[in-house]
Order: sequence, then structure tokens, then C-alpha cells
Amino acid sequence: MESHRKFVRPGPSRICPLLVAAAAAGSLLCDRPAAAVDVSVTGNWSVAVGSGDLTNGPGSDLEAIKESSAGQATIDVSAAASSDDQWRIDVSRLDQVRRNSDGSGSGSISGGTSYVATGASATTFFSGSGNRSSIGLQLEITGLSTAVTPDAYSTTLIYTVVDL
Repeated sequence: MESHRKFVRPGPSRICPLLVAAAAAGSLLCDRPAAAVDVSVTGNWSVAVGSGDLTNGPGSDLEAIKESSAGQATIDVSAAASSDDQWRIDVSRLDQVRRNSDGSGSGSISGGTSYVATGASATTFFSGSGNRSSIGLQLEITGLSTAVTPDAYSTTLIYTVVDL
């Protein structure tokens, strides 16, 4: 599923949280008008953990880390004022995430190629300038264990785009 929304600059503040359901269909939400930058996020990830994930068969613990495939989700940043119009992507609410491609476009991109541990507070993920498309993301969940109650769990990625 692909979501796309154009944001219009209301004044000096140009911040907009983006929500993407990692374990369900991807979606893009903005709780207030933000920047004169188009942002779209595409992708989702679902993980099943079973007996095949035990490190040494019955009686052993689970492999503690699950990693999505490279490019499991992508971010497009467009409608920047110019190739020098700088922006930053912050992320929160997932275990770990990294950027695994530069995407393409007239601007530049840096940071975010190593896994970034996230939490409830926003963490700088990567930054760039100008228009960039198809920036590949890879997700990782850590801390899997047989001590965790079996159930269906889900999480939400929150991306915040900040125009610098």
C-alpha cells in the first residue's frame, strides 16, 4: 500500500509526524499541516516467530533478532524548494531501523546507514537536501525470547520530517 500527502507551510514550523504501521499495512498520517515538502512512505512488514526460530531446538531460546529484507519500506521526499533545501528525518517507536540505500534524486543524503536504536522519543535518523526518491529502509526487532508471552504484537513507526 502506498500513501502520499502534500504538506503546505503554515508558517515557520515545518515538522510533521508520519505514522507507518510496521506489522500491518503501511499508512501515512499527519496530525497538522506542516511543510511545503511532499513525503510518501511505502511498505509494511510482518514477522512470524515459531519453533524454527529456536537457537538449538526444543528447550532452547529464540534467536533474539529478526531483520526485514533490505528496502522493506521506502521514503520519498519531494517538492523541496531546491536541491539545497535541507531536511532531516527523525524516527521513534520501533526497535531499530536503518537506511540501506540513497535512493535517487537531485539532492543529497547522509547518515542512517547503521541501525539506529529508537524509543518513545524521536531520534535523528538521516538528513538530506532536495528531492530524493525510493530511499530504502530495513527494520530490525531485537529482544525476542521464549520469556515473552506468545501473542500477536504490532508496532508503529513515527517519522518526523524537519525542514532545516
